[in-house]
Amino acid sequence: VRKSEEKPPNPYASAMEPAIAVVSTPEEEIAKYGRVLQRNQAKLDYTLVEEGNLLILRVMVPKFISTSLVNVDLQPTYVRITIKGQVLQLVFPHDVTPDKAKVERAAVNGELCLKMPISDLMVTSAATKPRSDAKSKPASSKAPPADTPPAPPVNYLP
Repeated sequence: VRKSEEKPPNPYASAMEPAIAVVSTPEEEIAKYGRVLQRNQAKLDYTLVEEGNLLILRVMVPKFISTSLVNVDLQPTYVRITIKGQVLQLVFPHDVTPDKAKVERAAVNGELCLKMPISDLMVTSAATKPRSDAKSKPASSKAPPADTPPAPPVNYLP
C-alpha cells in the first residue's frame, strides 16, 4: 500500500493567480480621496480639446468592439466610460452640461466622440432675480448722480 504524498505549498501560487482589478465607484473615490480619480485601465488613446464653448473628447475604441459593450456615464465634472469591464475615467477642466452633450461612434475606425457644451459660469440665484408679485414697489427712475463713477465689472472667471 502506497501512502499519498502531500505536496508542499507553492510559494508562488498567489502570484500565478490572475489579478482581480478592484474598481471603485466614483462615490467611493470621493468618500476616500475627496475627489474623482483619473484612470485608463484599457490603455486607450484619447484627446480632450476645448473648442469655443465645447469640450470634445475623442476616445480611440478598437473598431471591432461592439457598441453594446461600451457604456458612457457623463456627469458635470467627469466622464466614466466602461469598455468590456475596463474603465476610462477622466475629470474635466470645466463643468459641462450633460443634458446637451452628444455621443457618437464612428463606423469607419470605431472612434468614440463626445461633444459636451461647457456650462454657463454666470448662474443667477433666486436672491438676485426680480420679484414679479403685485406687492413689490415699482423701480424708481432716479439716475445716480453724475459725479459717481460706474461700478467696476465683475469677473466671474477664476
